[in-house]
Amino acid sequence: MSTFLKKIVLPPLPMAGKDAQHAFFLFQFNLTRARLIRQRGSLTGVVFLPPGTTVPLPSGPRGKLQDVELPANMVGARLLEPAEWEGGVELSLESSEEELEPVARMALVNGEATLHASLGNPCLDSGKVFQVELPDGVPLLTPAVYLELTGALLGLGGAMDPLTGLLVGALPDSLRNQYRRFFFDLDRETEGTLGALYVSSDDWQLRLGDLVSVRGGLVERIKRRFAERQAGTHYAAIPCSSSVANSAILVSELLVGLLKEHFPDGAGGIDFTGVEEAFEMFANGELRLQLPAPYLAWTTQPSSNFYFLFAELALLCVENGIDTGVWEPLIPALVRTQLIYVEVYPPVDKATAQLGQGTGCAFVQGAAWTCSQKAKLRADFATMDTHALAEAAAQHALDNIGGMLIP
Repeated sequence: MSTFLKKIVLPPLPMAGKDAQHAFFLFQFNLTRARLIRQRGSLTGVVFLPPGTTVPLPSGPRGKLQDVELPANMVGARLLEPAEWEGGVELSLESSEEELEPVARMALVNGEATLHASLGNPCLDSGKVFQVELPDGVPLLTPAVYLELTGALLGLGGAMDPLTGLLVGALPDSLRNQYRRFFFDLDRETEGTLGALYVSSDDWQLRLGDLVSVRGGLVERIKRRFAERQAGTHYAAIPCSSSVANSAILVSELLVGLLKEHFPDGAGGIDFTGVEEAFEMFANGELRLQLPAPYLAWTTQPSSNFYFLFAELALLCVENGIDTGVWEPLIPALVRTQLIYVEVYPPVDKATAQLGQGTGCAFVQGAAWTCSQKAKLRADFATMDTHALAEAAAQHALDNIGGMLIP
């Protein structure tokens, strides 16, 4: 049986003083089917904990932390005595069947969460950060810190790094950062965890209801047309309930406002060429932004195959007469970029993939489309009418989210 060696060099822990008595490192791997067979470290006092181990975490200033059982796709390494961390810690891991690719690290020093970091390309995806918590319930990267840091990097306000105490400077302005600002703004206005912080409480509760209603309607549309396509029947417009239609009006109003803000044409309208280029770059992984050390999470990239919902929303709006002048010109780009997305952020298994699955950690650097490939794709979809585009979107789902066939 083949084995694959993975050497990991942990950068120094800036908050770990020489008086630190305990540190706990946790690694998460992309491939849950990879079976860890041996771990070894270059430092004495390093004990490796295989998946399934119950880790008795040490006491800290907040008291005894809850013991944590490592999931099947995690392995921990715990330093049992003080160590010279200034030069980093080197670990070697071996696995069978698949090469292990670490996607996250978090560290507890004397029971206190100190930092987390990506150990390689392309993780940790910020879209998943908010779903992973330390044993004491403190997120690795809090949504509030994420909003402040990313907004500061993109020139949307100043922020102080809570770990270093330094002011975060904005990146040089560029077209790429303009596009990133749109997707970051879209996230903080619509994503559940971020929206609850960024949008006023009363407005968010109303908006959340509309977002949930529309997403449910879009999922049902995709599933219905998926089944029709699989059965060989042709596309027909899908009426939606009055409640979904009313919610779609409000969601469309929000998104159209963001498009006008971030892609102005100088005459009160939308620069559709810019919007199309932004979605091409977004699906192609060209807008990925890594937060500065020690966070190192990646953001402004697709976090799941809900990317397919962009096109479905445009189709729903056109079929129901909602902001047709905005959505109809965008349907070709939103449908064709699905093909870019599924190659650059491929599912583990197209035949069993479910709607809503996927992660930015699936990013494949070498799969990015070239300018000439994107130009040819534009030409291929340029003459399609809305009916043909809807059928193409259904076929893309059939080809790449095959788990919707599974009861």
